[in-house]
This record gives sequence, C-alpha cells and structure tokens, in this order.
Amino acid sequence: MPQSATVTTGTGIETVEPGQGIKHGANRVTTADQDSGRISVDLFGGLRVRAGGRLIGPRELGGTKPRHVLLALLLHRGAPVSKDRLISVLWGASPPSCATATLEGYVCVLRKKLHPAQTVRASLISTVAGHYAIDMGRVDLDLLRYEHLVSAALDPATSPADALPMLQQAMSLTESPLLPEEIDSEWLDDARDPQRERPQEPDLRGQQGRGTAVG
Repeated sequence: MPQSATVTTGTGIETVEPGQGIKHGANRVTTADQDSGRISVDLFGGLRVRAGGRLIGPRELGGTKPRHVLLALLLHRGAPVSKDRLISVLWGASPPSCATATLEGYVCVLRKKLHPAQTVRASLISTVAGHYAIDMGRVDLDLLRYEHLVSAALDPATSPADALPMLQQAMSLTESPLLPEEIDSEWLDDARDPQRERPQEPDLRGQQGRGTAVG
C-alpha cells in the first residue's frame, strides 16, 4: 500500500499523501501564517504574491523594477545578492548615477508591501554588508515546492508507488511557464531553462510496473 511522503517547502515540512498534491501558494497563507509574517509567491503562470491575506498585484509592488528586485532575491533562494548585481539586473551596463539610491528606494517599497503583520518586527528583506537577502523561511514559493517534489520523487529511497503522485504534482505546477509575462528579461533565462526539461511521468510508470513485477 502506498505510503505518505514528506516534502520540505519554504514554510516547513509537509506530508504528501498518494493521490494528493500540495496546494498552490496563492491559497496557502493561513491566519497563523499572517501572524508570523509569512507570504506566498507563485512564479509559474505569472507572478502572484499573497501577504496578510490579500493578493498583491505587480503594480502594487511598485512597478517593473521593484518587481525584478523581488524576483532576483527569490530566485537566489535566500542567498545574499549584492547591490551591484541588482543594479545590473535593473539597468544593465548603463545604470544611472543615482542607481544605488534608487535601488534602496525600491527595496524600501518592497519591505512595506511584503510586511503583512504589524506584529512582525523583522522585515522579509534584510541588508547584509552591501547585499540584500529575503528570508525564505517565511516564503512559500511554488518553484521550491516543484524542486522539492521532483527531488523527493527521484530519490532512490522513494518507492515508485509513492514517487508517482509527487511527480504528477510537480508536473501540474509546470503546466504554465515560469514568469511568462517577463518576455524581455534575459537575466531570467537561467531560471527558466531547467523548467523546460520537465521530468517524464512514463519513466516512473515503468519503474512502478517493474517494482510490482519483482514483488
């Protein structure tokens, strides 16, 4: 009989039952999450951010450049990103003379927009020696859920019966492309390329059949 498996997400460890998937981030922020300052972010099918029980649209994030700052921090999975790197993302090789001050203003806007609970003192975005980092322990990111599902499904210790529903859920997340609205953002290509090679469900079906035959 298939057993449940655990999958680590940005907000902790979750149990995945066979035939069940992890809910999409836009529907996952609970009252407890709001109190702890957690947010939910979906990148597949377009950017969707939910904080404090409300959906924050791209315009509410402050426009294209603040949105790109947020995306760059998320795609670095919480690792510090230098101001120079973010300036390069925003303006390429020809930044304005006020680029650093403008970037700091964008980060200030994001901190306010992504601060869902007044009881939470620490900002989601921290400053670390000329770098910015986002606290992924308080972010439920669909891209991370996809990666953890695939990793768990392909783990040799996971039985084919348990792996199949996890891989199906991972594939369902990628039915829509990653950030399709960002068509002119070449710096996102590195993040998009791995998602273009989706794991194939038939491989696991074959493994499941072989496992049954041996038993």
